[in-house]
Amino acid sequence: MFKLSKLFSLVAFLVFALFSQNAMAEVEEYFGIGAELTKDTYSKKLIVTGVFDNSPAKEANLAVGSEITRIDGQSVRKMPLCEITAKIRGDENTVVKLTIKKNFFKREIFELTRKKITLDIYRHKLFDPHWAQIAPPCYQDVKLMPEEAVKKFSRKYKKNVLAVQEYWYKRKEVFKTGYNMCVNYSSKNNQELCLIHLMDREYAKTNTDKTLYKLLRD
Repeated sequence: MFKLSKLFSLVAFLVFALFSQNAMAEVEEYFGIGAELTKDTYSKKLIVTGVFDNSPAKEANLAVGSEITRIDGQSVRKMPLCEITAKIRGDENTVVKLTIKKNFFKREIFELTRKKITLDIYRHKLFDPHWAQIAPPCYQDVKLMPEEAVKKFSRKYKKNVLAVQEYWYKRKEVFKTGYNMCVNYSSKNNQELCLIHLMDREYAKTNTDKTLYKLLRD
């Protein structure tokens, strides 16, 4: 007898195959250390929120959740994130020095040699254009931040920024489930009708967010 678990596995495989077939890879390359950085706009802390595999940051054991206080001896407290990113990126095989706060008294210097960082960014030619009609640009590719990084941010940042990111992340996952159901209908007319109803519901919810909960920013 065909088990229900096998049926779910088959459905999951078919959905994955559908998305893989329609996925397009965009390659981003730059010279840097291979770390994602986020600045708390309230506390002014600069936190490492991600470290890429096979990167200088990974090789140096730069941990997610680390707080960077200086770049090449210069304080980052008053620097905007775009300037910080420009300082950390640079020519291949050059060195950047990061000062990491270990505790109230102790600091540690990381000397990282920049190398080429290659990122594969996958876009779905069917799903992404629909999702782009619903989510604001800054939340279309949002992902959840690791817990070891989250705890380093201020209460205001968690409430006003991270909570909104988490909302859009969960909203995207729910929308993706409904979207998969629509595109799996065998009839083209049923697919289109399902998508129309799905999009109408999402538009209504986004408008509700704007007017009642003020979760979206201009």
